[in-house]
Amino acid sequence: MYHATSDISESERQIIDQAAAILAEGRGRTMNEIAELSGIGRTTLYRHFRTRDELLAAVKAQALADAWTAIEASHPAEDDAETALRRVIASLIGVGDRYRVVFTEGMPAKHPKPEHLELKNALFALIERGQREGAFAATLTPDWVLSAMGALIFAAIRKVNEGDLARNHAADTVADTLLNGIRTPR
Repeated sequence: MYHATSDISESERQIIDQAAAILAEGRGRTMNEIAELSGIGRTTLYRHFRTRDELLAAVKAQALADAWTAIEASHPAEDDAETALRRVIASLIGVGDRYRVVFTEGMPAKHPKPEHLELKNALFALIERGQREGAFAATLTPDWVLSAMGALIFAAIRKVNEGDLARNHAADTVADTLLNGIRTPR
C-alpha cells in the first residue's frame, strides 16, 4: 500500500496543506506569496522547502498519498463495479478539490514512479472487473476509461470552483457522464 508522505513532520504536513490551498487559488504564486498568504513565515517555509519546485513536489506527493487513501477508503473491491466506481469518483473529487494545483501544474507523465503505477493498477483492476461483469464497455481500454474519468473529474472540480456545478452533484455528474455518455436514457 502506498503512503508517500508518512515520513514528513506534522509541521511539513501543515505547510503542504496551506500551500496547496494557496496554490489552488492562484497559479504561479511565489514562495514569498505563499509564506505571506499562509502566515507560515518565509523563514519557516524556506527551512522546510528550499524552492517552489520542492514545495510543489511535496504537494503532489501528498495529493497522491491522499488519493490512494481515498481510493482505499472507498472499498473498490466491494459491491458491483459500477457502485464501486461511483464511490471512487466521489472520493477522488474530494481529494482533487483540495489539490487543484496538481491539475494546473500537472503530475509527471513520463517515467511514472512505482506509487503512480500502484494507484493506476488498482483502478485498472476495477475497470477490468466492470468489463468482466458487463457493466463497462469491453471495447475501451482501462487506460482510456481512466483518462476520460480523470478529465471529467478535472472538469467537475473546475466547474464547482467556477460556481457552475453544485459540489454535491459533482460526483454523480462525472459518474453519469462517464458511464452513460450524453445519450438520452432509453
